[in-house]
Amino acid sequence: MNSVATHGLTFLAGIAVGAAGTYFGDLFTDQRRRHAEDRKARELFADMVGRMTDLLREMRADLMEPDHRNVREFFVVPEVAQMTLGSKAFVYRDNGTNDYLAKVQILEASGYVSDTTLGSAPKFRMSEEFVSRLEQWAG
Repeated sequence: MNSVATHGLTFLAGIAVGAAGTYFGDLFTDQRRRHAEDRKARELFADMVGRMTDLLREMRADLMEPDHRNVREFFVVPEVAQMTLGSKAFVYRDNGTNDYLAKVQILEASGYVSDTTLGSAPKFRMSEEFVSRLEQWAG
């Protein structure tokens, strides 16, 4: 083989090795990032469990009811408040000692729920990630 062909093959082999190195480097870096993000999300949910097991148990129980599997909205109201719901939504009653509104605000700051209040009763919507974590949690 002449030297031009040898140099050409060596050049092409170098390009292939470089491309493969970049591909596998990106692949493993992405995997490491996904694992780190998943670990961080698990730790965040575990922190929420430690802070508000009572509320999360109640939410999980509501979501596990066959008729409520697709309900994502809920209200947090004082224990003595009267409510008439026009649509399917959960109602969590804050009795002053359970501090549900403050706990839901922590969930909101963590990105698990979003505030959708239109009237005077605080109304929230659960994220799908939060619902999934609640369903998987052994509670």
